[in-house]
Amino acid sequence: MGKVGELSIRFPTLRPSVILFLLSLLLLNFGYLRVSDASLAAKNSEFEEERGILRHQGRTLLQSNISVSFLVLAQDRTERPDPLDHFNTYREGWDVRNEHYWASVGYTGAPGFILAGAWLAFGLVTLLVLCFCCCCCSRQLKGSHQGGILFPLVLLLILTGVAVVGCFLVYDGQGKAHDQLSSTLDYVVGESKTVVVKLQNTSAILTESESIDVLRFTLSDSRKTKIKNLNVQLNAAANTLETQTKDNADNISFVLDKVRLAMIVVAGVMLLLLLLGFLFSVLGMTALMYLLVFVAWILVAGTWILCGVYILLNNVIGDTCVSMEEWVANPSAKTNLADILPCVDVNTTDRALEQTRATMNETLTGINSVITSNLNNGSQTKGLPLMCNPLEPSLNVPGCADVDRVSQKWLPYVCNNSGASQACPLAGRLTPQLYGQLNSSASIINRLNDSIPFLLDLANCQFVRQVFTDIRVQHCHSLLKYLKWQYIGLALISGGFMFTIWLWIVINRRRKHRFFHHSKEMNAQFIARGASPHEAVPPKHAT
Repeated sequence: MGKVGELSIRFPTLRPSVILFLLSLLLLNFGYLRVSDASLAAKNSEFEEERGILRHQGRTLLQSNISVSFLVLAQDRTERPDPLDHFNTYREGWDVRNEHYWASVGYTGAPGFILAGAWLAFGLVTLLVLCFCCCCCSRQLKGSHQGGILFPLVLLLILTGVAVVGCFLVYDGQGKAHDQLSSTLDYVVGESKTVVVKLQNTSAILTESESIDVLRFTLSDSRKTKIKNLNVQLNAAANTLETQTKDNADNISFVLDKVRLAMIVVAGVMLLLLLLGFLFSVLGMTALMYLLVFVAWILVAGTWILCGVYILLNNVIGDTCVSMEEWVANPSAKTNLADILPCVDVNTTDRALEQTRATMNETLTGINSVITSNLNNGSQTKGLPLMCNPLEPSLNVPGCADVDRVSQKWLPYVCNNSGASQACPLAGRLTPQLYGQLNSSASIINRLNDSIPFLLDLANCQFVRQVFTDIRVQHCHSLLKYLKWQYIGLALISGGFMFTIWLWIVINRRRKHRFFHHSKEMNAQFIARGASPHEAVPPKHAT
């Protein structure tokens, strides 16, 4: 009978902690299988350019109502089950404005979300079972359990170390990922500002050309009207590019700052809970420990959710990097990448090129005519060089001077007039005022000529192609690596906490049982010596 009674005491004290610990292990293994199953396809296709495989063949081009084709970006990579479409395969490519894209990429983070829900449900069931046991099966604690505390303590130290490593991975990863994203945003905004400044400079040069007046030569009224109309479009294009890029950057920066703060708080709070839980369980602070268990249980669900979110973000950024690569190879196609960095309207850039060339030709032809008909007739200015046409070199006359050096060629023909009068003492010499007008005209032509390569790049969206190429080559790989650090760190935190919570309980219960058993032995010794049981004072700390 004694053995049966002994078994009845050990059975309820050992079984719950062991069973709950094993259930946690099964739950973590279930989550691992779900993570491996859901994200395997996305990870296998990540950064295939590193292996020299460019998967541009077989891309689907859908013809729209206009003459520009629509390119389905990252089509192979984004083929995932779509929960909003009965889990059919999503095939519309990278599109951040498509809810089905977000649903399909969100499915890759489902393991974290499922584990969070399962962990909360498991905790609720456990709480109900404990409440039932306390209310219906309450009985006085009996101290025959003599299980060792060393092995759970060593295991707790190991798992606490794993969770601490996860905290540092999250903290370090979020810092580096934030710096990488901020650097990328600064680069995009800087390139956008450069384009805006060049557009505004081109508009200012064209406006300045309207004021050319050399010996009654000016641009035609029709040309001035076209320049005014073009300037309206150029300023609108510059404002649109600047505003859209700045708004996108501000929105992303706002989210990044909030995410960074949240991850710092998560890493710090979880690290603090680890230390407090270890101390409370070892020192036997039962009430505080169970309060900590309740808080930690909820936070573990939150870290699993964050883990799923970071898996999702890792796939979104990977999709974006692949989309940039594919668009660079097909820049004429219409895509949704304009949400990141838009190209300037093609019609506007074409008109800017046309008017820039036309203004250059009209100004250069007019100035050369003035030199030929009015200035090269005088004895002192005979042989005044004409300006070469950089747009049509085959039509240049022998002896012409390049527009960037023609001012130096004209300088010897300027009269040396030290007085206030603008007249020259010798007839036929260039007056300082006339030289200034010619020099200003040549400067306008030269600056317009310098703006043509920029406008050509703008028409081909070359600056956007260069930005996307630089982002893909210099930023994508590092960014994905640091995001991976974070969701691995979150998985370590969550998995470590799932076990440490039960180890806190196991260590606390075994400590209480050892304390009870030791007190019972001391009371028995005092009774054997003839002392009252109440005189036996149990030690304050059980070892």
